[in-house]
Amino acid sequence: MIGTLLVVEDEESIRLFYERFFTSHGYQVRAVARAEDARPLILSDSEFDALLLDVRMPGIGARGLWKFIVRYRPEYRTRTVFVTGDILGETTWDLLEESGQPYILKPFENEALLRQVGEVVERVRREREAKEKGLGGASA
Repeated sequence: MIGTLLVVEDEESIRLFYERFFTSHGYQVRAVARAEDARPLILSDSEFDALLLDVRMPGIGARGLWKFIVRYRPEYRTRTVFVTGDILGETTWDLLEESGQPYILKPFENEALLRQVGEVVERVRREREAKEKGLGGASA
């Protein structure tokens, strides 16, 4: 397994694509349709290496979920990748600027999506290894 991925995408066909695509590339994927459904998963003991969030969703949407992440799981801030087809919308751009996180524009090349998520997962893996070495070195 390459890493664990939480996908939040309201459009069923795209959500299913993400699940199949990332699973076929060695990821363990948990996918939900609404930002509200992601909150308990984010608070759970599950450890996600990356979060892929659609910007435009009903309900609290990506902005509400981003605020939730910042408040309750701040370590997930740097693990988040946004997906949007609306880079020109002011509220979308505000969220992307505020977060400082990478984003993928729809329509996207599958390899670009895989590369962007892979970079996040690889960085998280390196950080974990460094932390483990630091903890291991301190006790030796």
